[in-house]
Amino acid sequence: PGVYKIDAYYDSNLVGSKKLDVTKDGSDYILTMKGPFFPLLVEIFALVGAIVIVSLFLLRKISMSFLFRILAFISIIVALVLPWWSLHGSSTTHIIERWCSAYLIPSNIVTMTKFGDSPVGELSNIPPEFNIFLSAIIATTILGGFLGIISVLIKRRRKIMMSILFIGLFILIASAGLYVFAMNELCKVGLGSLQGFSTLNIENPFTGECVNIEASWGLSTGFHMLCFAISLMILPTILDFLKVRLFKNKA
Repeated sequence: PGVYKIDAYYDSNLVGSKKLDVTKDGSDYILTMKGPFFPLLVEIFALVGAIVIVSLFLLRKISMSFLFRILAFISIIVALVLPWWSLHGSSTTHIIERWCSAYLIPSNIVTMTKFGDSPVGELSNIPPEFNIFLSAIIATTILGGFLGIISVLIKRRRKIMMSILFIGLFILIASAGLYVFAMNELCKVGLGSLQGFSTLNIENPFTGECVNIEASWGLSTGFHMLCFAISLMILPTILDFLKVRLFKNKA
């Protein structure tokens, strides 16, 4: 038993530290500054996929509608592994900096705080109900993008195609709106709002000293990527809708 400080190194660089008060046998975790490989892998495959699909469009192998909907689906997949909400703060009087990111895959809120040269990470406790809610958002977001692709494959039946397009678009917009609502309710507990700027008081786990930092927070890259995907879905949807109206007028 005793109090220990654990340091984690990667290529001789300190990437994580943690203070442990050991009283009995057990297990614990340590978060580091070293980013996970999975999101990078998804981004690489997404980039390759985007290059391939754009090349096919330039070679006139696929239509513009199909191009936009595939790019929208790729953007959705990338969005799911990026942070949808983030916080950043620092102190002007102490060498302290804090980052906080909320992910859908995996459904975690990760906080990294650098006290001088010692980075300390922790996982926030998320209510089980909120985890279930995030899982539902993941499923509906993927479904919305998938419906956009399906609609292109049945373009001969214009009414069905337009119906599927609008359903997919509605699902994506609803997913974004529900996330904003749920995350806003969660942020009210500790921060007061979904987006904002304020002074936060944090404790140095190694010294016990409490320090004020100036922090700002709000919706992050993953959510913005989803909005980009929705925009990609809207443009061909409008074009297809105008084509249907023109087709009806000629008929």
